[in-house]
Amino acid sequence: MVVLQHEPNRRFGELIKNLRILKNQSLRSVALQIGISPTYMEDIEKGRRVPPVGEKLDKIVQYYAHIQDEIDAAMLYETAGSNREELSADMAEYLRRDDGARYAVRIFMKYEDNLNDEVWPHIFKAIEGAIPFKDEIDGK
Repeated sequence: MVVLQHEPNRRFGELIKNLRILKNQSLRSVALQIGISPTYMEDIEKGRRVPPVGEKLDKIVQYYAHIQDEIDAAMLYETAGSNREELSADMAEYLRRDDGARYAVRIFMKYEDNLNDEVWPHIFKAIEGAIPFKDEIDGK
């Protein structure tokens, strides 16, 4: 799996261009496979347009997640959202439909002055430790 690290200044267009080149794909062939015009795709890659939203973004993420051996699709969404200066589309959708996730974010907001790079790993470890394994969820 290709795991992309979150880099706040990374451009979505640059990221997908690098992935395309890595797979020796032409811009035109990728655009046509995704269902967008090559000109629009080029504008995204060169940063002349902000990353798309909705179905167009989903198609781009699905394409790159498919061709690049289980690439971390969440990071593509995160980079696109960051470039648009908004919450990533998949995250926003998750928060809309999950009361527990919204509550957890509210707790983090309440203690935001105390949250830093030293504290977050402990929080992540506690959360991961509290989630049962798939077999336990399935009752096996």
